[in-house]
Amino acid sequence: MSVPGSPNSVKLGFGAKRRRQFTKSAVCARTARLVEMSGETLVHCIVRDITERKQIERSLTAALAEANEANRAKQEFLASVSHELRTPLNAIIGFSDVIDRELYGPLGHTRYREYIEHIKSSGQHLLELINDILDISRIEAGKFELYRVPTAPGELVRENVTILREQCQKAGVELAMHIAPNLPELNLDQRAIRQIVLNLLSNAIKFTPEGGRIDVRCDAASGGGVDIVISDTGIGIAHEDLDMILSPFARGRDVQVEEKSGTGLGLPISNALASLHGGRLDIASTLGEGTMVTVHLPADEKSA
Repeated sequence: MSVPGSPNSVKLGFGAKRRRQFTKSAVCARTARLVEMSGETLVHCIVRDITERKQIERSLTAALAEANEANRAKQEFLASVSHELRTPLNAIIGFSDVIDRELYGPLGHTRYREYIEHIKSSGQHLLELINDILDISRIEAGKFELYRVPTAPGELVRENVTILREQCQKAGVELAMHIAPNLPELNLDQRAIRQIVLNLLSNAIKFTPEGGRIDVRCDAASGGGVDIVISDTGIGIAHEDLDMILSPFARGRDVQVEEKSGTGLGLPISNALASLHGGRLDIASTLGEGTMVTVHLPADEKSA
């Protein structure tokens, strides 16, 4: 047997599969040679096992898909942040211009006092957005440091619920709070825990419609720790979004979620701060019925 116009060594490039000990392996025949043996023409092949290479290729493909998804989420986040930053800035510039030009007469006019309040609230909102962005950046860079002090967790929760009680009333949402007696004292970063409670409670208010209810509990947990539980009767979170909702730059895909303002960093920051305390954040939710977020703070806090 011969191959016209070519030597007896022919390069091949094809993939094959074979079974070995009931497992599948990917192999590749790199070269083949015609061999005469006992009056028969045989094909002599050099075969290489490329199973590991194929596994690496699949891993790289999966990593690329994950990176593309992360990039998409960051692009959406940047677009959202750009809008969120422009809104209060436009308000600050607009109201300041009206006051500067004295469009309503001398500066003693009552309308200017109202505009000053708008400027102040817009500035506070802008500062909160910037702080969120800086916090998540420091957390992701591993440069966020906790400053723990002996703390009564129940009192800390009570103080921060009181701060947002008026906001609940304006939203037409009922707010109930239960602080268990004799809770253990924990070494906590008070600013971080305050940020967790305010983030979670603000989210609950934002996504709970008028006539809804929010419950805040602070209970003793096993092992001497404390659980802070915030539950609401809001719009809930879709099951497919539960895994990604704690990731930075990710938001729920529900239209009602997309219509709400905010960077979507509240949950990721809260989760990271709980983790830095050696705790964790658990979310249980049913779309259209509500959400329950539990912050577990252990008695023996260790950096994650």
